Amino acid sequence: MSDTGPSAKDTATQDEIDAQNSGKPESVALPGEFPDELDEAGIEKLLEDEAPEFSSSLKEIASDTDLEAKEISISSDEQALSEEILLWQEAQGFRKSLYRIFPGIAKVSLRIKAIKFQVFFWIRGRWVHFKNFLYFLATDGRAQLFKKIKSGLQKLGGFFSLMGGFFGRLSALKKLMFVVLILGVGFTGAFLYLSLTRGVIHSSENPYLGSLQDVASEVYEYDPASESEAFYDNLRASDNLLLLPKIVVNLKRTEKSGPNPMLAFEIFVEGVVPEVVVEIKDREAAFRDLIQRQVEEWTFESLDSSQGKKDLLEKLQKEINGALTTGSIRRVLIKTIVLKP
Repeated sequence: MSDTGPSAKDTATQDEIDAQNSGKPESVALPGEFPDELDEAGIEKLLEDEAPEFSSSLKEIASDTDLEAKEISISSDEQALSEEILLWQEAQGFRKSLYRIFPGIAKVSLRIKAIKFQVFFWIRGRWVHFKNFLYFLATDGRAQLFKKIKSGLQKLGGFFSLMGGFFGRLSALKKLMFVVLILGVGFTGAFLYLSLTRGVIHSSENPYLGSLQDVASEVYEYDPASESEAFYDNLRASDNLLLLPKIVVNLKRTEKSGPNPMLAFEIFVEGVVPEVVVEIKDREAAFRDLIQRQVEEWTFESLDSSQGKKDLLEKLQKEINGALTTGSIRRVLIKTIVLKP
């Protein structure tokens, strides 16, 4: 017999249960228990009941509209530098002492490491290229090389064949002229090569003298400090001295000098070569005027000392040499000098 629906007994039982439940209140979550699902308002209500301080902090954060999360970006260089500084800071012994004395050593060491890294990769790259090149020569490169050599030999053979055919069609006279031309070019090239490298005509003696030891008959030794002879101050050499007649010059007046300071002196000039003395003698008037113009710029106080007189002689030597055309004078010497304040 088929089952057509719930029995009357089952229906009565369900009605009794519903009647009993209708009189009971709905279940309420006990303190310390949390419902299975909460919306946003329920979560806020739950936080206010269970954690009022935390809920108050959240409300303060929500009311602050100036909060903004800023993105912090650190470059790879800065990261590497910070790591290098940390290594030096955590180092021990000498490295730690060196970092305290010179904090910039971290940047230097980082730069050295970067250079070593670049050099290593450059060498590694060259080595990879070299291995690839060797592999290419061992595989496809060898075949291509043999192919090019074979092609070149074929072209060269074709060129000689063409030239042989052209040479065979020439007359006997032209063939002879061609052979003479080739021999002449070869002989000229060999002559130039031997002339530049070994020399075609060899002389019996070397025209250049590299050292007197090659032609000296005896060897003499001497002490330069005690046995040498002066070139200029030599009694056997002629003295190129010229005495200029007395020169009288008015000096500059100063507060410490008199109203009319004067200088009267006679000087010798020594020329390096005799031609200098001849030129000064021929142009004596011009040189005397030059000396007077130079001396009248000096004062009594500047010449009233041995150093002042030496400075005056050096100045006269420089000015006279600048006016000479045949040489120069070696020094200027004072014969007599009279200085009036």
